[in-house]
Amino acid sequence: MIVGEFGVNTKFQRFDIYLGFVALCGLLLFVFLYNGLFPEAGIHLEIDKKEIVAQSKEIVEGFGYSLEGYRSQCDFKHNGEQLQYLERTFGPNRTNHLLSDSLSIYFWEIDWKEGRISNITVSNDAVESETESEFGWFQIMLDMNGHPMAFHFFPNKNHGPDSTIVVSSEEAHVLARNVLANIVAGDVSDWQPQEDVQDSNPTKGQYAFKWKNKQFVAGLTENIRVFVAQGQVVSFERTYEIPETFNASADNTEIFEIVSFIVVYLLFIVLGSIFFVKRLRADLLDLKSGMIPGILVFAGFCLTFFLPHTESRMWEMVLGFVIAAPFMTGGMWAIFVLGESYTREVWPEKLHSIDLLRRNRLFPQLGVALIRGMLLSGLVLGLMALIEHVVMHGLNAYFTFGESRIQYWGSPVPSLYAFGIGLIDSLYIIVTYCLFFSSFIRRKTKSVFGLLAIILFFWAFVSFPLPKLLPFQYRMIGNAIIGLLLILFYLKFDFLTVTIGMMLVPALFYGVASFHVNSLFYVVHGSILLSLFAITGVVAVIALRKKDDLNSEVLFIPDYLQRIYERERIHRELEIARNVQLNFLPHKKPSLDAMEVASICLPAREVGGDYYDFIDLGPRKLGIAIGDVSGKGIPAAFYMTLTKGFLRSQARLGASPRQVLIHMNELFYESADRDVFISMIYAIFDFDAGTLTVSRAGHNPMILKRQGELYAQDIAPPGLALGLERGELFSKTIQEHTLGISPGDCYLFYTDGFNEAQNRFKEEFGEDRLRKIIEQSDAYSAEDLLAKLQTEVVQFMGNAMQHDDMTAVLVKIQDQ
Repeated sequence: MIVGEFGVNTKFQRFDIYLGFVALCGLLLFVFLYNGLFPEAGIHLEIDKKEIVAQSKEIVEGFGYSLEGYRSQCDFKHNGEQLQYLERTFGPNRTNHLLSDSLSIYFWEIDWKEGRISNITVSNDAVESETESEFGWFQIMLDMNGHPMAFHFFPNKNHGPDSTIVVSSEEAHVLARNVLANIVAGDVSDWQPQEDVQDSNPTKGQYAFKWKNKQFVAGLTENIRVFVAQGQVVSFERTYEIPETFNASADNTEIFEIVSFIVVYLLFIVLGSIFFVKRLRADLLDLKSGMIPGILVFAGFCLTFFLPHTESRMWEMVLGFVIAAPFMTGGMWAIFVLGESYTREVWPEKLHSIDLLRRNRLFPQLGVALIRGMLLSGLVLGLMALIEHVVMHGLNAYFTFGESRIQYWGSPVPSLYAFGIGLIDSLYIIVTYCLFFSSFIRRKTKSVFGLLAIILFFWAFVSFPLPKLLPFQYRMIGNAIIGLLLILFYLKFDFLTVTIGMMLVPALFYGVASFHVNSLFYVVHGSILLSLFAITGVVAVIALRKKDDLNSEVLFIPDYLQRIYERERIHRELEIARNVQLNFLPHKKPSLDAMEVASICLPAREVGGDYYDFIDLGPRKLGIAIGDVSGKGIPAAFYMTLTKGFLRSQARLGASPRQVLIHMNELFYESADRDVFISMIYAIFDFDAGTLTVSRAGHNPMILKRQGELYAQDIAPPGLALGLERGELFSKTIQEHTLGISPGDCYLFYTDGFNEAQNRFKEEFGEDRLRKIIEQSDAYSAEDLLAKLQTEVVQFMGNAMQHDDMTAVLVKIQDQ
């Protein structure tokens, strides 16, 4: 089945067979090239982290120090500069062999701290305390086999060596030589002593000793340096001298990488925030949809935050968690909600599988998405390995200093750490670039090539959840190529497929890597990671065996779309009501030669409660009514329609305006709710008699401007609004006035929407402004004068919202 421009295949096709074959080849290519590409292949951890900490404690206490009350913090690290030198000199294959055999590029760094220190520096491997700290601390480095590589004691006045103890040079030499024997594990015959007097001060009991290995290690000179003070070992370090002609390339691109990363992601944050607020105000976001992705990222953050920091102080962990967790979780929630909104507008079929998954049931489409996601993970790893192989062996561009992700090897629970990385990085990458950015760009451009070009540019700055192996400029190209693969999968299939694929990539990578460590501990955790791949396959098979019922095609509809559909339905109904209401208003002007009539009705909403009508009472007799129902909207429109019927039925009986309103009040009181009333004015122009008879039921006064007079006047006979009282008080209160009419006279009937119109300062237009406009009637026709009135009211309101219906009828008497 094909849906949309790119389509969502819900059943396997021959294409999937070819895809599976290529994915299998990609996975095998990754496994085959792993040893020759990734420096992590040289990691061979013979003992686990717990044993490393215990061994470091034994070594420190062997030097005569007490660690009672001290806490440890253990991290797995590497010397990036030496690693880069080895790869450029010997190539990846030989380098990885050296790493696992004779070189200690990877090491454990264990800090033993009793408290906080400040302003401690190390100069030429000797300890210098610029300002004394509250507590002292120890730092020891052990290689992957647990052999000591370096040791530093950062003393303070309470824990430093006893300055009263002064030992001879011979005694210090014996102590330092014992350290040498311990470091090299026995035979020291190949180690040649070197003169090192720079940090020696015999009068204070401080001695520095240095030995150089006669045998070169991978072409490097190996040195061991020991510093003794007051009869105690305070520092030693095993180093490899890199030739001065070698220049690490980290600084060439590191600043650009950091700056570009910040710029791109700030751009996403700014754009995302702006569009999130705009669509939130337009009620185009389903805020609940981001909860599950946010929870997944929160879980991943907890795994990657707490596992590497189990040895940190509680307050440090809590503070970091409180600052970072809301940002990470809230960011995912916001970008998913925003991306989903755009995707449903551009290609809603990309969310079809996600919508079905929200029913908490297995279905065939889920199985198809899981299988294709598994294939995608194999393609990504194979393509990544191929790109890195071409760059490293074809272009001679090797590992860049400081860019390898090795936190996995230092985690107390590596499998959970890798799983957490997959949750955070993979979800952020796919949601940001596929769900949000691709849909947003697609909404702006109809060209597929333009879409791909823009997206690939930004893909170059992606930080994939894998070790960063290549220099930045080559990694940008590799990221764009892998990003192209992901975008093509997204366009061809759907969001769930790409998400599953990316979440499995770190599990596969670290699962395979764990089997190269020669450690049962990591093999177990690698097996756990690979089992995630197998479990995904099992779930896919179970889902594929499920029967697809007819209801599976009923898509999930977010709340905001339901609200939009409801608003559109109401809007359509209001449009119908508006048309019905307009049909109740006069369709044409009165055809009396003796008068010129203009009218206007502007509801504040789609429909309103204002009403005006012309009643034909004879050849030279016309009734004009204008009314205002309390309230607005559909209820007011309903009562306005009811009023029209009452007026027509009573006015055609030939009764006076007062009698018409009395009868209307009785009918309205019996039919309407007690909290509803109508103000109305009804006037009869009788040109044979030359009179105007007007009666007012609590309505705005009629404004009269006589020909030749300077000022207009209000005509306001007393009366109550219709529906306020049953009839006795109404009939006693209401009166009618009879006026003579002359050519040039101007009469304005209006509702309070005109005089109570407000500007942004809450100032009302007022009756005085109305009268001043009518006082200019001699120079205008009825149509022009009413248009002037409308223009001046609109200009007065400015950007303020119309809060009430505005209706007016203007009459000018012509020469008879």
